[in-house]
Amino acid sequence: MYHIAFNSTELPRGAEIEVDGLGVFKNKSEYDVSKDDAEAYRQRHVQQTSEYDKDGNLIVTTEPGPTLLQAFHGREDVVVTNVPGETPPEETKPAPPPPDQTETVKPQNNPDKPAKGSDK
Repeated sequence: MYHIAFNSTELPRGAEIEVDGLGVFKNKSEYDVSKDDAEAYRQRHVQQTSEYDKDGNLIVTTEPGPTLLQAFHGREDVVVTNVPGETPPEETKPAPPPPDQTETVKPQNNPDKPAKGSDK
């Protein structure tokens, strides 16, 4: 989770500040931003570049958008901090894959039908 504070000296207290991909906030206020909302912000700002290779094929490269810490780094009017005890998205490790959900079922003998090779 992140903590974000807006403190613009050019806007009055309570003025609305829109952060594309994150929402509308009020100046001179502080907010907690969930990891999910921070990741949605990052996805909103994904960068794509395209170029053609020597064979004429279009190559598209996608770079992840900035984290909140990166996007507002060095700004005096917006301060973003990572809440202690939480891992910022750029350091999050992917969850392990779920365990194998397959189940082994042993065939059962049907008493009404003789097994192969029996005398019944």
